[in-house]
Amino acid sequence: MALVSLGSLDDLRPGTGRECAVGDRVIAVFRTADGRLFATQPHCPHAGGRLAEGMVGSRRVICPQHQWKFDLETGTCVSGEPEACLKTYQVTETEGKAWVMD
Repeated sequence: MALVSLGSLDDLRPGTGRECAVGDRVIAVFRTADGRLFATQPHCPHAGGRLAEGMVGSRRVICPQHQWKFDLETGTCVSGEPEACLKTYQVTETEGKAWVMD
């Protein structure tokens, strides 16, 4: 496993998400209003909504398609179907860049 750069944090404003290519897959990366970083699978397991386009709160994202809420740290669905969890990835910050394990 290796660390893969997701780019500059200047490109990821607090309270937003974006999709990033990591090897042969895409992940969604989020920066909360307090600056914490999280990474998950890119699509909602319910109806395939693009999570990076959702509203980001303090450790939660709301799917833009049907408003299901997910805990960004654990991937747990906190509204909707409790068994609909997200795959999460460990993301870190170093020297102004976001990194994820690949």
